[in-house]
Amino acid sequence: MTPRVTTENPTGIDTFDHTAVVHLPEYAEASKALDALSQASRRAGDELEQSRWLEVVCEMSAALPFADACVECSGPVPIPAPYAAVVSGGRLDAHYRCPSCGFTWSRAHELKLPEFAE
Repeated sequence: MTPRVTTENPTGIDTFDHTAVVHLPEYAEASKALDALSQASRRAGDELEQSRWLEVVCEMSAALPFADACVECSGPVPIPAPYAAVVSGGRLDAHYRCPSCGFTWSRAHELKLPEFAE
């Protein structure tokens, strides 16, 4: 889905059906997390227009397979997905920030995802 915000449909929502995953507890948690991010953005004065918000959420989802662990932290910590990326020449050059210690780093990935390989 490529979200499109239009005058006739300012939500950017097309017809969809999440029946296959709605029963999973993670589905509800993801919804809560997105709502919390939206509210935090507003509190910080960084509220995004609807079309940009939908782009951010789609980009975040697409970047999940490229999550990477922080080399500065030890022990169980969240493994972040990239916060920024450039795709060029069959590679994804990703930029990360550790949610635990704030360390930032970059890493290049080949654009082949095992679950999408032929």
